[in-house]
Amino acid sequence: MSNQHHPATEAIQRQLRAVDIDLKCALAVNRALLKGLAATSAQARHALDVALKEELRTIAFDNADGAPAVHKMVEEARAELGAESSFRNTLAHDLEQAILDCAAALADDDDESAHGAYPLRSCA
Repeated sequence: MSNQHHPATEAIQRQLRAVDIDLKCALAVNRALLKGLAATSAQARHALDVALKEELRTIAFDNADGAPAVHKMVEEARAELGAESSFRNTLAHDLEQAILDCAAALADDDDESAHGAYPLRSCA
């Protein structure tokens, strides 16, 4: 047997590599778009979650080759968006609490300044 590949086989392999590159690029752009959209608002995150759930239902009824792998990837994307949402909610809560604490400290300073006890200061 010869170690040389048939020209048609080499052409198919080049095409498969090109398709693989295209798919990886499309997936990377898609992930970036999902993350960007999710960052815009809670409504956008909810809409993405609903859309991904619908896709999971569609995939569950698909008997095509690779359906389980596709299902797993969509589940992972949904979980990642959920985790980012939880992280954002935690940051928003922490920021809100810091603002409230600062406002309370400024209000206390105003009360004390009114009696001439302490000069007004920022909460930095």
